[in-house]
Amino acid sequence: MELLQIEEPGERGDGIEDAGLALGLELTGTGLRLAASVGGNAEPIRGEDGGLELLPALAGYDGASQLAAGATGLADAMTIGIDALTDPDAADIRGAAVSDRVALLVATAARLVIQKIGRPIAGAVVVVPLDSTAGLRLALMHAIEAGGVPVLRLVEESVALGYGGGLDRSAEGAYLHLASVPSGVALARLELAGGQIRLVGGGVARHVDELPALIAAEAPLKGLLAPGLAGAEAIAAAANLPLLDGFDGAERAVIGAALFAEAVG
Repeated sequence: MELLQIEEPGERGDGIEDAGLALGLELTGTGLRLAASVGGNAEPIRGEDGGLELLPALAGYDGASQLAAGATGLADAMTIGIDALTDPDAADIRGAAVSDRVALLVATAARLVIQKIGRPIAGAVVVVPLDSTAGLRLALMHAIEAGGVPVLRLVEESVALGYGGGLDRSAEGAYLHLASVPSGVALARLELAGGQIRLVGGGVARHVDELPALIAAEAPLKGLLAPGLAGAEAIAAAANLPLLDGFDGAERAVIGAALFAEAVG
């Protein structure tokens, strides 16, 4: 697991509020999520069905045989979720690369946002999975920018979760985020200092029996964040650490990214 907290693209201009909205953006395995923050109040930009995903992560061809994304019922449709970007050059049956299809998904979402909100988009802070590789992050950043949305920052989902769940940034200390990943349980150490949340280390427990020693090695800690993790309460009790509330909910990471976007702007 490559624990690089933030990757920054090229320099961006100042005065983001004058240029438009700064968004949080998260490409999941099934859809594209966006959130906007204004005055410290962040809300997801929901899809037509009221769901968290603004658009499904699908691309295919419309009735005119033109490449389209973010809709169902397309011909030769394929999923273009985050995992597809592990091979950004992979082509569909008609030759369109994954990176181009994701870029079209982002461009389609951007048009919808502008129509809904009536303001241009200045850029986005993008959530990256905790276990993502540097190659996947780079492919994601390039696809989003090719879709016409400048990338302000890439931020680990643990950091975004800390912002979105409301970690007290006025205090100092360290927390541990536990999350299920294909290889086991990922541990991400979050440190709060100077009003910022930073990812400073972590690892992966291949088996649950390894967790007590790995958690103990991160001491001192103020608590655990483990939304959606099976057995989280027992893990926290065994470590004699509080399990923090307020971090459940699939929208927390993209909301945190939106709050981060407004802050860096």
